[in-house]
Amino acid sequence: MRYLSILVLVLFGCGSENINHGESPNKLEEVWVCHNPASELHDMPCVEETTIYRGHHQPCYWVDHKKVKNSYCWLLTKEDCENINMEWQESTCSLLNM
Repeated sequence: MRYLSILVLVLFGCGSENINHGESPNKLEEVWVCHNPASELHDMPCVEETTIYRGHHQPCYWVDHKKVKNSYCWLLTKEDCENINMEWQESTCSLLNM
């Protein structure tokens, strides 16, 4: 058991090759963003869920168990946030740094 622990440390404990010097490891190149002003998920990342009632679905599209017309997910890219000067950029570009 002791040798197994040492082997695990050697194989997985020395991850220096994964270090990004000068870059944040959490910066994303793009993210899908929820557009649904009626939802608490508005301007948040879109994520798919699976529930017993709706099956595989996008929660962004729903409020109070009703699908909201004209709700959608849109793609925010790193290039969209190079010069932040609009309100939608201020509210969403921070999602790329999560």
